[in-house]
Amino acid sequence: MLKVEGQASQRAPLGVRDEASRYGPQPRLARQPLRTREERLANHQRYQAGRSSQQVASTTGTGDRVCYYCWNTGHFARECRLKASDFAAQDTTQDQNDEVSAEQPTEAGNAQRA
Repeated sequence: MLKVEGQASQRAPLGVRDEASRYGPQPRLARQPLRTREERLANHQRYQAGRSSQQVASTTGTGDRVCYYCWNTGHFARECRLKASDFAAQDTTQDQNDEVSAEQPTEAGNAQRA
């Protein structure tokens, strides 16, 4: 068996996390907060499209909370006031522009079949 000298393992021991990954240093907040409602809604749509069917268990760390909806610190997306107001504004806009609901009664498609 040949043993090559001078080559150390590049990996950290199990359980040890380094600030820098093999792709370079990873800053904690690499993005700026999303300022407009359109940016936040587009970000949420990208998130929903890429979300897997499995729910990832969240960890209860003591680090800073980062909202993945508006990218501000101090709260999670489920607690985001901007997210709630954006979706509330989006729902009222869709209701006002929905021609089908104005033309058809609410139970039009729910009648019992003969």
